[in-house]
Amino acid sequence: MPDRWFGQVEVRTMPHFDSVLGDNIGAIVNVIAFCKSDDDFKQTVKHALGLYNLVVQEFTEVESLEPYLKSGAYLSDEIKACLKDLSLNNPVVFDEFQAFSEF
Repeated sequence: MPDRWFGQVEVRTMPHFDSVLGDNIGAIVNVIAFCKSDDDFKQTVKHALGLYNLVVQEFTEVESLEPYLKSGAYLSDEIKACLKDLSLNNPVVFDEFQAFSEF
């Protein structure tokens, strides 16, 4: 089974498309996904966000959660909620989009 990976992603709405962001031009969102590597996470998340007419601008803090889960390290309530929703049938989970309307 692939590892559980975490990353923070900045997204923008694809030009000429409606998106889940409404009138906002972009957002920051935490994402958890089943992946095999950093590159696999980025490709998987780009694809998933594209289904919502969003394009990735930047990835930050991309890392495997496995060391944290194995050590019992502190995880925020938001990450715990995303982990609870993660499954093989739902392999990419988005936290709440923190939308912005200007740079």
